[in-house]
Amino acid sequence: ILLEAMASGLPIASSNYGPMPEVLSDSGIYFDPLNIDSILNSLIIIMRDTDLRKSLSSKSWEKSKQYTWEKCADQTFKFIHSIVSKVS
Repeated sequence: ILLEAMASGLPIASSNYGPMPEVLSDSGIYFDPLNIDSILNSLIIIMRDTDLRKSLSSKSWEKSKQYTWEKCADQTFKFIHSIVSKVS
């Protein structure tokens, strides 16, 4: 869902639990998903700051381009090949 939101160019408020920060990096606002005030504050920040929303949207859209099915498949098959090579 995170990558879909990024690829859609949406401003993102996200959990600060992994792997969200590793994927989104500086392209979103983070909150503690177990803290209602933290969630609320992150949403208020995004709703009130038009320039920040635009900046986060642009950053997340650009960052989403590095994630492709082709790259995922290539890395998966390379990993499988490396495991098979070690067993053989």
